[in-house]
Amino acid sequence: MLICDGHDSHITGSFIAHCVQHKIALMMLPPHTSHLLQPLDVSIFGPLKKALTRALSPLNEAQLARIQKVEWLESYTTARDACFTTQNINSAWQGAGLVPFSRSKALRMLPTGSNKVEQTDIPTVAHVFDTVFINSSSPNPTVLQNANQVLLARLECPEPLDTPSRSYVRKMAGETERLTTRLIINKRETEKLRMVNKKRREYTKGKRAILQGHHHISTEELRKAVRKAEKEANERKKKKQKKTNQQAKKMDETSSSDEEEEKEEDFDEIGDCIIVGSN
Repeated sequence: MLICDGHDSHITGSFIAHCVQHKIALMMLPPHTSHLLQPLDVSIFGPLKKALTRALSPLNEAQLARIQKVEWLESYTTARDACFTTQNINSAWQGAGLVPFSRSKALRMLPTGSNKVEQTDIPTVAHVFDTVFINSSSPNPTVLQNANQVLLARLECPEPLDTPSRSYVRKMAGETERLTTRLIINKRETEKLRMVNKKRREYTKGKRAILQGHHHISTEELRKAVRKAEKEANERKKKKQKKTNQQAKKMDETSSSDEEEEKEEDFDEIGDCIIVGSN
């Protein structure tokens, strides 16, 4: 037996002929009941979506322009391994009422027409408050505004608050604390991630070079470093040349002084000579 929904690709002539030829019993689910009767929709896809959202949240919070395919596949693999367990799969078949067979599990989930019209036409205070915090996600702004207006109207009444209103106030207080804590954490994470992204952008400015096997530097940074090194080398060269010139000048002055002393000694020796002439 093959159980499938009524999608157009499942009811083609060639597909039905293939099932008949190979003695496959084909059973179509009633329209708009796959969320009640299909095991994957009952107990697998929902947790998988939540797990995938949690796995991708660090990348989404990093303010990246796009998520790479390898990053998405890595997150999906982690989420799939966490959700596609033997326990969850067995629970899905049991929750759909297929194994073991129990039609009451699906029938009791179907809404009745009278209750649906009554809830739509005449919403109660409890119904308005219950639609705000239906899961762990942030509340819908429009629904939250409507519920707050109802609460303000109840506060204007002289009667004490009823149970749904007090319960909603407690939920609002808890949600406020949770959002405040989350806001503080997000600010810290955002600041760190912005620093990472800033460093990434600096790395992507021009070609990158690898120095000493571990240091990454951009072309512009390398150009500045070379200019600084050349400037320092020229300054050292100028200092060395200046020192050499000073030493040479000092040696010239010493040499000139020695030559003058030698000339004076020669003059003194000539003055001491006696010239003898014949008459």
